[in-house]
Amino acid sequence: MANDRSPRAAFGGFVTGLLAGGALGLLLAPASGRLTRARVNQRLRETAESARELKDRMDLRLREKAGSARGLQQRLWRRLRRTRPAADAATGAKAS
Repeated sequence: MANDRSPRAAFGGFVTGLLAGGALGLLLAPASGRLTRARVNQRLRETAESARELKDRMDLRLREKAGSARGLQQRLWRRLRRTRPAADAATGAKAS
């Protein structure tokens, strides 16, 4: 079924709903604007601090994992250098 409302009527309904919602929010708010702003600012500071702490933990874990990967890579290269001559001899290939 097609919607018979014009874009202008839909926009008017949106604006009316926006204004009604804002007015109800102001009337039913449990705290003053100053207190609400203070709470929002505090929450934003806490969230920013949590994000910084998470970033620091992730940086540390990433450095730890990178170190582990480098160690594994070095062990694999040493093992390859030790076993390659025997593998080349067994297959008749020339060592490079």
